[in-house]
Amino acid sequence: MTILITGAGLIGTHLSKSLIDKEEIPIVLDISPQLEAIGTILDLNKIKIIYHDILDFEFIVKIVKDNEVKCIIHTTANPLLNVGAQEDPLNSIKINTIGTANILEASRKLDVNKVIFISSATLYTNKREINEYGKLSEENVTKKTNIYND
Repeated sequence: MTILITGAGLIGTHLSKSLIDKEEIPIVLDISPQLEAIGTILDLNKIKIIYHDILDFEFIVKIVKDNEVKCIIHTTANPLLNVGAQEDPLNSIKINTIGTANILEASRKLDVNKVIFISSATLYTNKREINEYGKLSEENVTKKTNIYND
């Protein structure tokens, strides 16, 4: 099954490594992948990297069609706490919302079997109870840090 991973950050890279270990060849979409960092985690010759913007809907449709993608794992996001997001919050909102909408709409139009959305680490790292350790669940209460938490 052809799998497209959006985002070549920490999660997308480790996910690609897991797929490589299962003898899959993931396709990774990222506008500016950090190849040196990715190369410390996996063999760059074992993935297909596509340099492009998730905001380009027609290009996403082309990628999905041309590669007969059956599953998309969506990890692309721009956390609103990072420096780039603070300097250009509108672009961050576009990446997070329109980028996700582009993936979902391309999947709907092209009958992609499965879309998996991977949430931000912010959900699990900004907890109110500082001394709480161990296994986390979706019921854990987070503290407000940005527009995603209230």
